[in-house]
Amino acid sequence: MKKATTPAPVIQHSMASASSVAWVMYQKFVNSMPLYRQEKEWKGIGLDLSRATMANWMIAATRDWLKSLVNRLHERLVQERYLHADETPLQVMNEKGRKNTTPSYMWIYSSGQHSVHPIRIFEYQRKRQTAHTLARGCGLVYDEIMI
Repeated sequence: MKKATTPAPVIQHSMASASSVAWVMYQKFVNSMPLYRQEKEWKGIGLDLSRATMANWMIAATRDWLKSLVNRLHERLVQERYLHADETPLQVMNEKGRKNTTPSYMWIYSSGQHSVHPIRIFEYQRKRQTAHTLARGCGLVYDEIMI
């Protein structure tokens, strides 16, 4: 008899499985279900999973697993003939070192409608500066900012 090897954890020193992290992210970003509501659902099935833990799962998974994918998508995106960019101001509550009324920005970058590789990348930035834009170096002008 052979014993199956235990798979490596998705997040070190965590009970998170790939499917549980994917489910939390899917619920949050596809179904627009905030973490406090997910916390209630997990509690309803008998698991005490805090929203802070779920947020940390998403941060760690993004940093450790998804960053290289986003970087590759970015490489593909800047090779496109057309690049669409949108800047949306937003407020972030309780951000360290900033007032709640200080604007932050969500940048959305997209390939063209008829692109062979439809790509959308979302990038959060605390300030509205050219140096922060994901598309920097493309030589495109958008909203009076060189990106």
